[in-house]
Amino acid sequence: MDHASASPATSEPQLENQSLPDWLAPAVSYATAIHTRRQIKEMQTQMEHLTFESLFDEALERIAAGQPLIQTIEGDPREPNYARLLAWVHADPQREARYHEAQKIGAEVIAQQLIKLSDASDTLEDVNRSTLRSNTRK
Repeated sequence: MDHASASPATSEPQLENQSLPDWLAPAVSYATAIHTRRQIKEMQTQMEHLTFESLFDEALERIAAGQPLIQTIEGDPREPNYARLLAWVHADPQREARYHEAQKIGAEVIAQQLIKLSDASDTLEDVNRSTLRSNTRK
């Protein structure tokens, strides 16, 4: 039998008028899925901003004490993202001003610590450790 003369009904099954079984059909439409993903992303962003707000005041206190921002968030169980936290800080002029004020105070604290380390008169080991601390803070 010649394949060219075979009727379409016998060659391959036709699926035009058949529908998918319920278990195989998508539960939601593509548009609904996209909308849901956007909602989830918005909720994640809102949760992240709440996290930033909850740790911001404590971070400012620690920055004013001379600790870098990245150290203030290390070990936090919420695992805030450092770059996004900085972007969040700089997105609001009032937050940014508070952050820069804390940095200025922290810089002064570190400067005073450097003077204290430099003026210490201890053993050679203490001097070497003080030199290392001083150079690290520069």
